[in-house]
Formats: sequence, C-alpha cells, structure tokens
Amino acid sequence: MSHIDRTKFFPLIRTSVFPGRLDQKQVDGMNIILDAWEKSSFTDMRWLGYMLGTTYHETASTMQPIKEYGTYEYFERNYGPNGRRPETARAMGNVNPGDGAKYCGRGFIQNTWANNYRRGGEVVGVDLYSNPDLAMRPDIAAKLMFAGMTDREIIFEDFSDDRNFSFTGKSLEDYFNDTTEDWYNARRIINGTQAAAAIAETSKDFYAALTRSADIDHARPNPKPEPVEPPVEQPDRIDVAIRMLQTELVAGGWFKVNTAAQVDGAFGKLSRAALDAYYRSRG
Repeated sequence: MSHIDRTKFFPLIRTSVFPGRLDQKQVDGMNIILDAWEKSSFTDMRWLGYMLGTTYHETASTMQPIKEYGTYEYFERNYGPNGRRPETARAMGNVNPGDGAKYCGRGFIQNTWANNYRRGGEVVGVDLYSNPDLAMRPDIAAKLMFAGMTDREIIFEDFSDDRNFSFTGKSLEDYFNDTTEDWYNARRIINGTQAAAAIAETSKDFYAALTRSADIDHARPNPKPEPVEPPVEQPDRIDVAIRMLQTELVAGGWFKVNTAAQVDGAFGKLSRAALDAYYRSRG
C-alpha cells in the first residue's frame, strides 16, 4: 500500500499526458482509481501506471467509465447470438436475442460479454449480470479493472475476494515483475496488440509521474532481454468499430450530409450528432 501525493501527481500528468489542462471529471475519475490503489494490497507502481494508461485509451481520455459507442443493431450484429460471430457470442454467454446490446462494453476498460459481467460481478461483489449498467459506477469500474487485469486475489481495505477473474487469461504480473518489464505486450491483457505502442508510451508517462508522487519508491530494475522484433501492429479496434458504426449511421441517413467521407474512424462532433439523432428517434 502506498500514498500518492495528488498535489504532485496532477501537475505532472497535466503536461506529460494531457494537453496542458485537466477538467474536473478527469480528475475525479483518476482519484477513484488512485483511491482504489491506495486501499489495495498491490505495490508495483508499473501496474497502476499501465491501468491508468489503459483507462486513458479505453475512455477516449475522459478518465470516466463509458459505454461503448453503438446502436442496438450494431451491438447485436457484433455480440449477439444471431450476429456475425454466433459461436463466439454463445461461448461468451450471449445466448439470447438482446444480449449483444445488454452486455456491450462498459467501464474503464470496456468489460464485454455476459460471462465477464457474471464472473466479474461475483468477484467484485455486485450483480453485474442482472444490472450491467452498474459497471458504469466509477468505484465498481475501478475494482473490476483491478480484478480483471491482475487475475489474482484482490484485497481492499473494504473488500476482498480470492476468486480470480481475468479478461483474457493474462495479467499485469506476466508483464511487470522482478525480471520483466514489457509495456508493449502488456496490452494482451485486454486486446491483443491493438494500439499497444501508444498505450505503452502513455502508461510510461503515468508511471513516471507516480514514482515522483508516491511516498514509497516502487520502481523495479529494468530487465535486459534479448532484442526481439515487435509484433506487427494490429488495426485499432476502436477505429474499426467506429468505422462500422459510422457506416451504419450513413446508411440510415443519420448524418446531415450522408457521404462516404463521414466514415473516417474518428468519433467527432458529426458522428456524435448522428448517433444522438438515432437515439432520439428511438425515444
């Protein structure tokens, strides 16, 4: 357990990670994660740095739990039992029509699939299977991230559970320990090597700020492994998903100007307006 001096931490990341400013919601979200860390039994600051870097990426830098962007049809097509991947959907617990939308990505790390909501909820002590929107509550989102990225007994001052839970079967301990420090491949804990290089750099910046702000130095010696060629970067999952969503919005006529140019993989103001128009049409 360690204490992070917020008066040091936030000024450091304001310039090293963020573009010179932080809004209150970003600060509040990071405080939730830092509070959870200080209540936990974990000590390796690299773990915390990587979780913050992952949160930065998965929440589009809002540092707040978010729900995956998409329409009901989009979620059913990608996660439903009658969609594009029916065998995967059923294997992950999405067996009923509507499960794709019900168990879409939520939280700091976009927890997805019925089985992960059921298992993650058991581990953090909340019925997420029946109430998946509870994964949007920041304190629950933080505990779910800690449990799913560590795959080990999770102990907090106010909660503990020895039933392990993992998003992918890989954990922070696989990539950050006494002999290993692998910021790039740690992305495999969540989603292969999608955006691995960018997340690695952001996580290192968070870690640098943490080591300068904590009351205990939890830095570990850098290993010197044989050089290896990094894996080929995979297409960005979020960009691909956004392109798919934009294609559906264009086809449905939800953009003010419905042209192929709107399908650019960047979720900007026009995409947000189109998606809002779609939701308003559904009441």
